[in-house]
Order: sequence, then C-alpha cells, then structure tokens
Amino acid sequence: MKLPFLLARAFNAPLMIEPRKLASITAVLGERFGLDFRGPADWPGAAPALEAQAGGGERKTRAGLRLTPEGVAVLPITGPLVHRRMPMDAESGGPTAYKSLAFQLKDAVEDPGVRAILLEVDSPGGEAGGVFQLADWIYQARQTKPIWAIANEGAYSAAYALASAASRLLLPATAGVGSIGVFWQHMSQVKFDQAVGLEYLVIQAGARKNDFNPHFEVDSEAVAWAQAEVERTYGVFVAAVARNRSLDEQAVRDTEAGLIFGPAAVEAGLADGIAGLDQALADLTDYATNRLGGAQGVSPAAGPTVTRKEEADMTAEVQKPAAAASNTPAPETQAQAQAARDEAVQAERQRVAAILALPEAKGREALAQELVSQGASVEAAQKLLAAAPAQAAETPLDRAMRGVPNPSVGAGGGAEEGRPPRLAAVMARRLGLTLDGKEVR
Repeated sequence: MKLPFLLARAFNAPLMIEPRKLASITAVLGERFGLDFRGPADWPGAAPALEAQAGGGERKTRAGLRLTPEGVAVLPITGPLVHRRMPMDAESGGPTAYKSLAFQLKDAVEDPGVRAILLEVDSPGGEAGGVFQLADWIYQARQTKPIWAIANEGAYSAAYALASAASRLLLPATAGVGSIGVFWQHMSQVKFDQAVGLEYLVIQAGARKNDFNPHFEVDSEAVAWAQAEVERTYGVFVAAVARNRSLDEQAVRDTEAGLIFGPAAVEAGLADGIAGLDQALADLTDYATNRLGGAQGVSPAAGPTVTRKEEADMTAEVQKPAAAASNTPAPETQAQAQAARDEAVQAERQRVAAILALPEAKGREALAQELVSQGASVEAAQKLLAAAPAQAAETPLDRAMRGVPNPSVGAGGGAEEGRPPRLAAVMARRLGLTLDGKEVR
C-alpha cells in the first residue's frame, strides 16, 4: 500500500501549501486510515490544462507541452506540488512534481522552435523540498528566453515561489497569490492508542531519533527544533520572493502569509498587471515576436506591465556604447541600472493601482483593465472612463453570447487579422486622444 507514503509527506516536514488544501488532503487520507481529519471542502480543482485545448494548428514541444503556432510553450503548474512523483501517481494522475516541471522547462528552453514560455499556475503549493532549486532555475532561464507566468486562478505558497521567478506575473481580477509562509504539522495518536489499548515500545540510538513519532508525546526540544527549521525555510522563501520581485524582504514578511487578490496583488508588488489567460498569451506572443524580430523592447502599450529586467537587459545590450570593451559592467553601472529598473517597476505599479482606483472605473471595470493592458496614462484613462457608459447588468442573452467569437472581418476591416479592435483604442480615436492623454491635432 502506497498511502502511508502520502501520509508521511503531509506531516513532520516543512510545507509550503495553502492550509485549506492540506486540510482537504489529510481528510481524504484520514478516511482511508480510519482517522478523523475534519477540514473544509477540497480545492475547487485545477483549471483544465491548456494542452488539452490545443487545436487550430497548434503542436507540442518535445516534452509534450502545448506549443502555439507563434512558438509560445504553455506549461501548466496545477494541483499539489511535490519533489518527485511516486510509482502510484502514474495511474491516478497524482500531484505535480518539481522534477517533471524542470525537465519540461529545460526542454522548452533548449528547443529552437520555442520562442517564449508561459507558466499557467493554479496550485495551492506543496512540499518545500525541491521548490527553491526549480525557482532559481526559472529565474536564471528567463535570461535566455522570455518566461512569463499567470495565476489562473491561484498561485499560493510553493506555487507562488515558482510564479514569482518569471519575468512577469499576471493575474485576472478574481485570482489570488501569496501565502508566503511555511508551517509544520504533527498528528498525535497517543490518545487514540490509549483508547484502543495499544502501547508502543521503541528501542533507539540517538536522543532525537524518535522525535515526532505519532505514538509518543513530543517534547519541548523537538518542538523548538521544528520551529527553527520552519523559520529557516521561511527566510529562504522570503529572500527568493524579494529577489524575484525586486521587493524589500520586510515588505514580503509584512504580507504575513496572507492571500492577496487582483489589483491588491499588483499594488503590493506581488504581480505586474491584471490580465486573463488569453490576454496574457497574446501579450507574450507579441513580445516574443518583437523581441526576436529585433525590437529593443516592448512599449507599455504592447503589454499589461512595465518592462522588467529581461527587457531592460536587452535594451542595454542594444544601446551600450561602442567604447564598452568589457562584457561585465562596473559595479556603479550595475547599481544605477538596477535602481532605474526598480524605479520603473514601482512607477508601473502605481499607474496600475491608480487607474483601477479611479471613481470613473466603477461600473467600467472591463474597460479599466483594458486601459491598464494598453499602457494608458492615468489622465487618459480617467478621460476615457468618464466618457464611457457604465456596464449594464448582464442579461441571459449576454451570457449566451459570451462564448461566441467575433467574426473575422478580413483585410480592410480596421483590425488585426483575427482580432477585433480593442475598445480602448476605438474610444481614444473617437475622443481625439492618445493613450498617453495627449490630444490629437
């Protein structure tokens, strides 16, 4: 029976998982072992993996990832996360293993047919063991190829450690990130053993060998040791997120492992912008196409977030003076470049938060999010939102038509092929404005 291995993974080890999900897992295990682990309802379920939706000419990478015709590979990171899969997982699907993700990512980075990678994350987190090695690898690999992430609809704890390592992290307005914390749980069966008349004898060598045996009381020294290990792992987690997101470590600790949703996540610096899955994929496709086509970077209007480290590095490479003979810039130059990048990131976060907080955005949330995605200034967004009608309540017909695609009007239709013109751009033209707030004369 393999279930004891699952039980061993859920207890007496540092975990980086959203607590409600762990309660659900232990409740299921408890039923199999005749134990009572009451907990809330199970995780709502991972979103369908994008590769299952592949079609219309899309193909697969060598490792089996969905690959769009434009060369964007999509890697689903869903469900509980573990260091490695067990033999029984092959039959049941099981959790997602860091080692499997590393293999798929390495293959995509080395595949010349892959231009960029999108991590589609919908996971409560999981084991601490193995997550930081993979997060470090993603952080380094994003210098080779663009790697973006989207929390669709949740990137919590260990899953956030992975998502934060991407160059950009997007999320829909309803999605959440965070749970930046570590905990350790222990299940005592001492009272149960007493109730059924069981008594255990352990012969050991080494004073701490029997620590956390569920059939014996845990002493204070064992608890202190476990607390120290949790704090150590937490410090590694905080440092990784601070590095990945260009944040101060104290700001990360101040989240107190809470769950942060939508615009609040952007304002806190834990995400870069508001976007759904389709928009994120379209923006990454545009960016990857421009990048490999020789563009120096992406303007704010090309995507929902400010240019981060990857684009800044590329721009510096194109614009560096011919006199710079050394491949390694001076420390002063590095510090100045990092300061400039941090300032740009902070300015973009303030822009996004300011637009979403405008009084004119109330009842016009979809347009506000589109203006954020289009790189509109706060002034331009305020004018466009004020001129737009508030969204009416959705009717049954609206719901029925929501999934019907817009017809392609072909050449001369005033839109990109296969994609209708965006509402923000149409309104800007009608009002004689540009998205930076200037009037067209």
